[in-house]
Order: sequence, then C-alpha cells, then structure tokens
Amino acid sequence: MTFNALHKALGLEPRPLDFSMINDAVERQVAESPDLDWKRCLPMDTQKPDWKNEFAKDVAAMANSGGGVIVFGVEEEKAVASRIVSTGGISDAQERTLRSIAFSAIHPPVLGARFTPVTDGTDTVVVLHVPASPDAPHLIYKGDYFAAPLRDGSRTDWMKEKLLENAYRLRLDGRSQRTAELERLLEYSGGSASERVWMVAAALPLNPRPAGLGALSVELAREIFKSARKRRFVFAERGSWSPFDSIDGLNPRPGLRRWVDRTQAHLLPSTSKREVTAEVHHNGAVTLAGSVGGFLSREESDSSHVHPSDLEGFVADFMALASSTAREAGLDGTYQIAVSLKWDGAAPMYIRIPDQSGYLLDTTYGTPIRRFENIYSEFDSGSSDETLLETVRQTALDVVNQGGAQYLREIN
Repeated sequence: MTFNALHKALGLEPRPLDFSMINDAVERQVAESPDLDWKRCLPMDTQKPDWKNEFAKDVAAMANSGGGVIVFGVEEEKAVASRIVSTGGISDAQERTLRSIAFSAIHPPVLGARFTPVTDGTDTVVVLHVPASPDAPHLIYKGDYFAAPLRDGSRTDWMKEKLLENAYRLRLDGRSQRTAELERLLEYSGGSASERVWMVAAALPLNPRPAGLGALSVELAREIFKSARKRRFVFAERGSWSPFDSIDGLNPRPGLRRWVDRTQAHLLPSTSKREVTAEVHHNGAVTLAGSVGGFLSREESDSSHVHPSDLEGFVADFMALASSTAREAGLDGTYQIAVSLKWDGAAPMYIRIPDQSGYLLDTTYGTPIRRFENIYSEFDSGSSDETLLETVRQTALDVVNQGGAQYLREIN
C-alpha cells in the first residue's frame, strides 16, 4: 500500500498507485504544492542543455521540503494539472542516469528516490518518489557556489541564510530526537533481563504514517504479520529459530497506539520458556523482543549464554517485520533501526561459538560481553530484497562479532 502527496490531494486512503488517480488529478485540476510537482516529460527529453542541473535542483528542493512526488507525463497550466502527455515509460538506462545525478550532483546525496511507471495500457506517466531526508539541507552547484533549493508552494526558490541555519539545526536536532526515541522503544521492549538475556530491536520511520489516517486496522496488522512470516525466509534459512513461531499473528491485541502480539503458551513446547513480543505502531514504528539466553541444548542452559543462530534468526524476523510494515502501510523513505542485547545479571554474556559440526565450544573461544554496544543502522523502504539482505547480514554480523563469532551461519 502507498500513501503520498497524490493520495493526499485526491483525499484517498492508502492504496497502490494506478492510472485512474492520474486521470482524476487532471480532471480535478489538482494544483502543484510543496510535495507535488507536475512535469510534462522526463528530464532528458526537455532538450535543454542544463537538464541535469534542473533535475538535481527539483530533487534537492523536494527533499529539502520534506519529500514528495514529481509526476512526469502531466502538463501543467498555471501550476495545475491540465492534461496527460505520455512519457512512454522509463528505461533501466534512463533510471540509472537519473539516480546517478541524484547521487553525484546533490550534496549530500538524496538517497532512496524511487521511480514508478503508471500506465493504462496506452499512456504511461512516471512518478518519482522523493523521500523525506534526514540529511537536509541538500545543496547543488549554482554557478560557482553551492546553494540549497526549496519548494515554495508550486515554485522552487533558494534558501536564504536564516533558512539554511534552521535547516542545519533541524538536521542535528532530528538525529538526536530519533536516537532518543529508538532508545525509548528499546527500553520499554522485552521482559525481565535479570532472569535471562533478551534481544530487542526497534525500527522508526523517518517519515511516519500521518496521524490523520487514524489507527492501523486489525486486518492490516494481521496482513503485516502474515507478510513478515513469509518474508523472513528471504533473509534466513528455514532451520533457524524464528520469533514468529512463538506468536500466531492472527490475534494481535490493542496497545497504546499500536498492535501487540505476545507469546501464546499453547504454541510452545512444554519444555520451552521462550517469550516473544512483537509490536506494530500506528505511526509505522516496529519493535520486536525475545528471550534468547539459555536455549543452547539439553545439557547447557546457562541463562547468560546465547546461541548465535538464535540471534541471526531474530535479526531476520525483525527486518522482515519492519520492511513488511513499511510496504503494507505504504510508508516511503528511510527507517532507522536499533538492535540490542539486554542482560542485568552479574555474570557476563557469552555468545557461544559452534564448530563446523555444530558442537558448541566452551566460553574460552568467545569474548565475554560485559556491556553490549547497541547496533544502529537504516534501510530504505523501497529497497530490493538483495539490498535489505545486506542490511540483515551486516546487522547480524555486528551483533555476533561482539561475542567473538566471526561468521554467520543462518543468514542467506
């Protein structure tokens, strides 16, 4: 599902983009706005010698204004949509060229821009989604110096000194606020870390789901859990532990502006004490917490010892849940994530390292963890599975490396 400036202008609920929306926008003469820009043709078709600079200016201005969409293939007259002029689509080579401009001609680069062709079988327009950026203000060359473009209603203008000062302050303040919110989500996730090690993770969208859309429906929450359960196998082997096995995803309960699914006792073997809590917040944030300490073997059950495969399986499920939430709730742009291990016991934590046959080596082969360093990363909601998998790999590796494990065993 998708929700962007076009949905907002037409008064629509989140839904996939289709050509009827373009027709409606033209019929209603929808006006351009800070987050909606109409363009008659693709940038390289303008026959202007400086088209690359113009494209960079348009993208940077949109990113500096909180993100939005640029629709190529709709002619405007006096800043309102007047008629559809088919672009004929966009080739892979054209898309690569435009992405390269967004990366190389804008400083810092605008990441996560996404092209979506929309067709009725005859005519085609191309919608460019420019996400809200944590790195604004974005600058481009203007003559011999840098300048920061900005959407001003239907126009593109340039930031003056005071606006630039405020933009840099917002960049720094935004980073601090998001880090604090991630820490808060981590702190309130999970169970008693005095009894066994817990793994907790949180994901926070840079561009949250608008509060005006109301709460996520329970049907959508179920769909998110269903999608996540399938997507986790894109990231991890089927034999690895999955927190989703401890929840059913079919009966999430309401929480404070969120849906919560907790361990169901009947889903667990009588010998298991694994607990899992998964939360999908109405603003698009996600948390996952699971008890991971002490589940090694029948012979070994030290609650401060953790099997690395369990940590990898947890990271896979967490990323599946976060990316599924973004896709099903129609959230474009960057998600910031944090992963932690929580343990309040006196003894250090150990991530037990298996040999090639799977036998767990004793603790002298690992590194005692007296204080786990939280892992911070980010992903773009429109990323391919291959790109997301790389985030999963690096996050899982950052976790197990702290206990002396060098390799991953379960991540694809």
